[in-house]
Amino acid sequence: MCDLRLLQINYVHLNGGYEHLSKNLRLLCWHGFPSESLPANFGLEKVVALDLQHSKIKQLWKGEKSLMQLKFLNLCCSNLLVETPVLSSLPNLERLLLKKCRSLVSVHKSIGCLQKLVVLDLEYCLALTHLPRSICYLTSLEYLSLHACKKLNMLKLMESVESLKALKFLDLSHCPSLTKTPSFLGLCNLEKLIIRGCENLAEVHESIGCLDRKLVLLDLRFCRRMLRELPNSICKLKYLRKLDLLGCENLCKLPEELGNMERLMDFDATCTGIKHLPPSIVRLKNLINLNLSSRNVKALGSGALPPVSFSSFVFLRSLDLSGCRLSEYVMPSDIGNLSSLRKLELSRNNFRRLPDSIESLSQLRFLTLDKCTNLQSLPMLPSGIESLSASDCQSLTTLSNLGCLTSLVTLVLNGAKFCSLPDTLKDFSLLTSLHLSDCTNLKALPELPSSLMHLHANGCTSMERLPNLSNNLNLRSLVLRCCNKLVEIQGLQMLHLELIDLAGCKELANTWCNFLFKVLISLSLSLCFCGLC
Repeated sequence: MCDLRLLQINYVHLNGGYEHLSKNLRLLCWHGFPSESLPANFGLEKVVALDLQHSKIKQLWKGEKSLMQLKFLNLCCSNLLVETPVLSSLPNLERLLLKKCRSLVSVHKSIGCLQKLVVLDLEYCLALTHLPRSICYLTSLEYLSLHACKKLNMLKLMESVESLKALKFLDLSHCPSLTKTPSFLGLCNLEKLIIRGCENLAEVHESIGCLDRKLVLLDLRFCRRMLRELPNSICKLKYLRKLDLLGCENLCKLPEELGNMERLMDFDATCTGIKHLPPSIVRLKNLINLNLSSRNVKALGSGALPPVSFSSFVFLRSLDLSGCRLSEYVMPSDIGNLSSLRKLELSRNNFRRLPDSIESLSQLRFLTLDKCTNLQSLPMLPSGIESLSASDCQSLTTLSNLGCLTSLVTLVLNGAKFCSLPDTLKDFSLLTSLHLSDCTNLKALPELPSSLMHLHANGCTSMERLPNLSNNLNLRSLVLRCCNKLVEIQGLQMLHLELIDLAGCKELANTWCNFLFKVLISLSLSLCFCGLC
């Protein structure tokens, strides 16, 4: 094997010495390397890539080892590794991967000699307490992840990070000691900044505005405790594509000139403390996804906030206004101008009716209205809708305009108070899932489409009969738990069900149940007539 260039022997324990291994190795991949260190007679002088992830290594090598050709070193998930070796003898190293080395306490100060290092991954190094200031000399470093380095003193480290002029990707997520971000004056090439779950983060440095030419991603989700505002300079980030503020519960306001982020495509302010939207938000003309779901956002159009016009959001594909306390008086009347909208979430709002303009949303495919407890009826809806969910709409008593939704695949109406479904339901040739649980006023179902695969109608306590199911040959699950008045299910013997649940259907005749047992062999059958269900 004297000319061997590539050797991959994952999770192998070899006996004997290594002196006869090829001296011409370029790549050694040995996941689960079983020894505590690399043997002295292991000829690695020409190795370019060394992949020893999931190894038993405690000390990579003793003393210094000159690996002049090494460019790639992967020790990820080497849980016994306590410290890195002297790294100055690896002058060409470009990638150092130490992810999930859970016992790693420190990185040797010689790391500053790695002038060609591009990637340094220390994600989930949970015991890491020390990263030397010499990292400021990593002039080629583009990728730095300190994700979940929970014991690392971030305050001391930030000055070194500020000097990494080539840095493009920085992840400081889940670092509890991070109370403020570094200055960004020296990070002029930064493209992605991820600071998720830093609950003690109180300040984003004002200098973030100097990243106006490169930054495309700013992720601050779940900085839930201390972050109360964003600097006004954030509005200078004209190349930003995604701003994620999900779960920043104490973030109370947005900068007034947010609309200056003219290239913003994805904005998520779910579950924040934001009470007002700046009027300038209408200038975000390139938005594709807008999520304002919250229990705290003030009703759109009320108070100090002028009515929000949706006319400019011509590229918007997903809009979530759940829990925004919208009534029909402040529901944007021009919502029908969102010509590209495919997904609309309006759950947990106060309106009694939807604007008629919603029918104009020709691209709409998914509409969610769950827990809109005041909603009394549905307007004419776009015929292309594939999924409609209106669970727990307790005032919804009529479904007169449902018949036009012939493209429906999923229909969820759990907990509504209507008495019947339209007879045109049989024409919904694409419908596969119908959910009607706890529709307590529903007495009967019309003929069902042959495409139906799942019928769930738990707790329909007024249900007396089902249509003949003999034509529903695609039906796979039938769940009718606690339908107390149901006395018979016709056509069941023709079906190929995989699941049937009739627990609590106390009125089903015993003779019919005996017939059922004979027909449904090998099914997961749940029957209960004890009266306690």
